[in-house]
Amino acid sequence: MNRIVILLAVFALYSCKREAKAEPEGNEATTEMQQNTNGPNTDADSPHAKLVMAAEQYMLDKPTVIVVALNSNQINDLKKEIGEGSFYTLADENMLYHDAVTSRMDSLKIDVKYTQKNVVYINKGEQRQVIVKEADFPLYAYFYFDGKNVTRTDAFKLMDKKSASD
Repeated sequence: MNRIVILLAVFALYSCKREAKAEPEGNEATTEMQQNTNGPNTDADSPHAKLVMAAEQYMLDKPTVIVVALNSNQINDLKKEIGEGSFYTLADENMLYHDAVTSRMDSLKIDVKYTQKNVVYINKGEQRQVIVKEADFPLYAYFYFDGKNVTRTDAFKLMDKKSASD
């Protein structure tokens, strides 16, 4: 019980202090693409192409959990904002809940996909849904694809799942 109170307090502190950034974090994929283009007027130079290269794309046809984790730059920013001691307490608690989520999904035979990208495209046939990492995302943000739609959820709801269709 004490751990849950600490976790909630840290999440509340984190949510209140976290400010939206003016620009999204840089990405290795974007940098690599910029270095590999040969001409100034190629399609790869378009902002849309750079965004797609910097994004994660999944073709899904069955229930899946998508875990959007903070990247190393975002983790370092969080450490500075809440202090290193508070960060490691938060990380320890998150790892405990994350382990419970992955164990539960494994027992239900639900796939779990991980990404640290700022943009995630979920494709199902002709439909496409987009997840954009927000400034208030915790260490692990959970999204559940039920076979039709993607919804943001939390670790507790995933741990309580009775079946993939639940």
